[in-house]
Amino acid sequence: MTLHKHLWLLSFISLFSTNAMAGFFAPIPATSTTSGSSTNVNMGYGGLKWTLGESLVPEIVAGYRYASVTSSGATQGGDVSIAFKVTGEKNIADIIQLGKLRAKYLNGMDYLQGEIGGGYDFSKKGLFAGISAQGPYVNSGVDYEFSGKESISNSFKPFIMFNSIGIYNTPSKNVTLSCPTNFRLINGVCVNTTPG
Repeated sequence: MTLHKHLWLLSFISLFSTNAMAGFFAPIPATSTTSGSSTNVNMGYGGLKWTLGESLVPEIVAGYRYASVTSSGATQGGDVSIAFKVTGEKNIADIIQLGKLRAKYLNGMDYLQGEIGGGYDFSKKGLFAGISAQGPYVNSGVDYEFSGKESISNSFKPFIMFNSIGIYNTPSKNVTLSCPTNFRLINGVCVNTTPG
């Protein structure tokens, strides 16, 4: 082969390989798109509750809580609980009595939820409705008792409860990576896989 043919062949191979390699080794950043996500939290909990104007001995509360929590922290769900009154009576059968059976709707953020609900008070044999707020490990609110045995002002029963409900963990946002036409996503970057 003459020198002229060698140079022509080398130029052709060099041009082809440069174009081919440019396609494979010229990555561009992928476009990322984020979107919200949510998770469901189901949990049992326990607490000690004091009601203003009633015994200094706390009620024992056991409950179940369901919440849907989004990646932005928005939280909503429901709560069902039962309270047990510790009476201090000498008769063993009367030491603990059923208190309020309560159902609540909750809405707010991962660290604070407003609640509205109601139920039946077994100790007073009557219905009640209430509003409350749940923060990390504390719940405070007021119930209105429909028993009719007390005046309207005495029917409002403020309470505070310390419980095992903390701050909800928020899920991570969904991240989607995408590439332009003729590019493939490889190890988080877009690579042109079309020769030339």
